[in-house]
Amino acid sequence: MHVTIAPGVRLFVDIQGPSLVPDGPVMREKPTLVLLHGGPGYDHSGFKPAFSRLADIAQIVYYDHRGHGRSDRRPADEWTLDTFADDVVRLCDALGIVKPIVLGQSFGGFVAQRYIERHPAHAAKVVLSSTSPHMGLPRKLAMFERLGGREARDVAERFWTQPNETTWAEYERVCKQHYNTARPANDDASRRIVFNTDILFTSARGEQQSMNLLPGLSRAQCPVLVMAGELDPVCPLDDARATLPPRSPRSGCSSRASRTRATAPGATNPTRPSRGCASSCFSRQSTTASPRRAVCGVCPRHLKPACGPSARGSTSASSRRQ
Repeated sequence: MHVTIAPGVRLFVDIQGPSLVPDGPVMREKPTLVLLHGGPGYDHSGFKPAFSRLADIAQIVYYDHRGHGRSDRRPADEWTLDTFADDVVRLCDALGIVKPIVLGQSFGGFVAQRYIERHPAHAAKVVLSSTSPHMGLPRKLAMFERLGGREARDVAERFWTQPNETTWAEYERVCKQHYNTARPANDDASRRIVFNTDILFTSARGEQQSMNLLPGLSRAQCPVLVMAGELDPVCPLDDARATLPPRSPRSGCSSRASRTRATAPGATNPTRPSRGCASSCFSRQSTTASPRRAVCGVCPRHLKPACGPSARGSTSASSRRQ
């Protein structure tokens, strides 16, 4: 369905599960999980069907960012992190959602970080998955070289310094295979995406080049879970570490069952297995709490206690990409 969040601005929204569920003699309200997809230029489809696993404990709101996917097309001057971050609040207001859990994956993590800065008291909890506070090109290139040799590094450098149709086509051919440790069985996930390359190139050559989201994170007024995949070439592990305040609790897991959702700078959104993930929780009020273990992208204190067979395949796992 389309939801109007401002005059002339409609977002495509899909909601899974009820808000109120019977619980003995009362109706219990479940938390609402709002998912911010990767990109830029992609859509929410990469979250499906994996996040359906959480529908028993949360109402799930999928949507396409302004101008993305099945949302209405909008002018380029609106394709900014400030606008996308404010849209989270506008959408919640339109739907009557109070204190959501907001998860930002890759580029959606950029949006979530700006959302923390601009609306620090809005969320109940925030999850930053496979994301980065800045471009961090040297780390990207080093990881692409580690995974794919000199060719992958050179191709990645050409795209990230000159984003256009030509460099993107080469990047898709050479670099995208390194988003996952195993190739997907088919290209169905990629074919489901409604992709807007204009937004990808505009963002990659513009705001992403100079963004610095770190200062705004100090305004967080809720628990924040940071997750990263140790083999993520686009948002490397050290980029995730850079988002953490000094002495914040850290916890890690290593499991071949852990999954990571690829939503790269135009990622193809196939689920990619990772050899491990590192997760940390912090809040402005307390950065010395005991570590909370997060496996496969869910934290016991944030969403759903998940470890063991039922957690396998959860997509916000260790994480990757933009």
